[in-house]
Amino acid sequence: MSSFFFRTLKLLMVLGESELSKQIYATSFDDCEDRKTNIPLGVWYEEVKLCFVREPKGKHVSRMGFFSSGVKWLMPEEAAFLVAEGEMELATIDEKFSTKLVLLDSPIAFELVYRGLAFHKVELADYYVYVALKKLRFNVFRSINWNGTDLVPESIPSGECDPEEKLILRFNSYTPNSKFCLRDKSTTPQFQVAVSRPYDQVPSVTKMNQLGKQCGEMGTKLRIGMFDGSSVSFVQVEPFRLQNAADLANHLDNKALVT
Repeated sequence: MSSFFFRTLKLLMVLGESELSKQIYATSFDDCEDRKTNIPLGVWYEEVKLCFVREPKGKHVSRMGFFSSGVKWLMPEEAAFLVAEGEMELATIDEKFSTKLVLLDSPIAFELVYRGLAFHKVELADYYVYVALKKLRFNVFRSINWNGTDLVPESIPSGECDPEEKLILRFNSYTPNSKFCLRDKSTTPQFQVAVSRPYDQVPSVTKMNQLGKQCGEMGTKLRIGMFDGSSVSFVQVEPFRLQNAADLANHLDNKALVT
């Protein structure tokens, strides 16, 4: 489990002992007027800019999120996807009546979930790749290698970094009929996904081999989700053995003579 999840669960355990967290269990879901009862209702928790779901029903929610203190929480990209697709409504806890909910209109709900993406440093490319995978009906979870999001802003690293360091394994993708438990996602994913952004440099063969080796250790394959600023395409990466410099030079010389 990544350090992100350890920090997440630690923070939510602290919140679980707070007065505000007790409202989660006392809140009435029946006070929301004009609510669609056939889709789940997410409740926005401003303190950590995430939402929890007390009624995890629907075709998507059962295979999303993580549990803390018996409550299902959604990752920022999961909440944004559900709201954008009309698969979840969003509410906030009433400031005057702490056990009641206020159902949010779609524009306000969109604003909150996208604010959550920005707050937790989920880049647009990561979100679009996630959405593309979900629309292909894959079950998608974060890779343990992705520590780019943190519930504690002070612990998010700042400053410039090597462009190649941004190309990491971000998602594990499972087929729709995969049999696994949400609390124990030990099942081998069909493939893992790294995300390439429009401004990223072309990764070196060494970097690609490094990512491929990580996937191979899990018995799965590597795909690169390439975001061009408006759409996403996927490329499957096959293992490639890098030749030594002398052999490579000879190969190129011979090829030049033939042509």
